[in-house]
Amino acid sequence: MLNYCRIDLTHFGEVDGLQLNRYPMPSLTKGQVLIKTHYSGINPIDVKTRAGLGWAAQQNADRLPWALGYDAAGQVIAVGEGVDEAWLGQPVCGMLGFPLEAGCYGSVRATDVSDLQVIPQRIHPMQAAALPLAGLTAHQALFEHGQAKAGQRVLILGASGGVGHLALQLAADAGCEVIAVASAQRGPLLQQLGANQALDYRSDWLEGLAPVDLLLDLVGGDAGIQAVAKVKASGRVVTVPTVTADDVIAAAKSRTIDATGMLVHPCGDSLQHLLQLVSDNKLTIEVDSCYPAQSVAEAHLHLEQGQVCGKLVLNWCQ
Repeated sequence: MLNYCRIDLTHFGEVDGLQLNRYPMPSLTKGQVLIKTHYSGINPIDVKTRAGLGWAAQQNADRLPWALGYDAAGQVIAVGEGVDEAWLGQPVCGMLGFPLEAGCYGSVRATDVSDLQVIPQRIHPMQAAALPLAGLTAHQALFEHGQAKAGQRVLILGASGGVGHLALQLAADAGCEVIAVASAQRGPLLQQLGANQALDYRSDWLEGLAPVDLLLDLVGGDAGIQAVAKVKASGRVVTVPTVTADDVIAAAKSRTIDATGMLVHPCGDSLQHLLQLVSDNKLTIEVDSCYPAQSVAEAHLHLEQGQVCGKLVLNWCQ
């Protein structure tokens, strides 16, 4: 029988819990297609869940072994009942199974066809795999929760990361003045991507900073709490790291500033819009490193170090 490879999380904790195993090919239900995965995106939530932290880990504790991963890009190789055969051979990508199902760390992935978007010809599947979760998070944080508008000053913490470097570009494209906070070595890249100011998080960057309309906190903790002091009373705070969201929100509310955490949700229209921006060279996806699938442990260790610029992906074609 034909089989496929999948990276299983066998136990929570260190990277030794990630193991490559083989399984029979999945069967398709009505409305599903089978993707031959070319690349899988790696996100911070994967590392957090692997460590046993967060809601996804709690809800899947009794389902191990279980596969991580929410981003996949590849080619449709089979269609289920009710799916037009025109999908066969199409290059596709999507944010799949968020937050409890996951399963994109595999050489194939069965999913509802409605979860997928066709990848424009000008986009490499490696880039497409890096986009869905991070791109949708950036878009929803800015415009759904942050209500960012042209002319506003937007402060982004963690601006060189997977979500941050996309949010920076989207905010700049919307006509916002963007203040990007990351390491000093990322400054030239951030300015190239559209930041009006690039500040070194290791410096006293808060000193002298004029008030902002929107704080997009992708770091959390003390940095997020301290940055609240620079938000206008009429401004907004959107904080993404769930572990410290309550603390950052409390700091904002103590100053009567509107604040919220967020959890990304699938949106086909938004993902298609983001893909079109990439195809039109209006949105750049920085891929820091691409790892062979069997090197997933190395990739997780890299992400844990906190020095990734852009995104990490797994390559299933090697």
